[in-house]
Amino acid sequence: MKMVMTIHLTPFSLQIRFKLQRQLLFSGKLKSNSYSEADLQSCILYRTVGETAIFSISVPAPGEYGLEVFVNDPTKDGKMLRHMCQYLLICSEPQVSLLYNEQL
Repeated sequence: MKMVMTIHLTPFSLQIRFKLQRQLLFSGKLKSNSYSEADLQSCILYRTVGETAIFSISVPAPGEYGLEVFVNDPTKDGKMLRHMCQYLLICSEPQVSLLYNEQL
């Protein structure tokens, strides 16, 4: 299933939220052809607030970025993270377009 959405941002930042039905652990990686993964580590922040997992992304400049989201269900997966989904972030002033590709 593919879904395209547009998110307005203040400059070059956005949030992606997932509603949780049970306690899960998440991780994310931001990728770019213009920046190394190490350079982009500080551009992504994950936190859980109540029943919502929130990824906050601040890209350093206009361009294309990939966001990979990984999930862990501690009751089933132990310490292993599974690939949950990925986004293509196309950032230009003043908006970001997202292509969502569900891979569950």
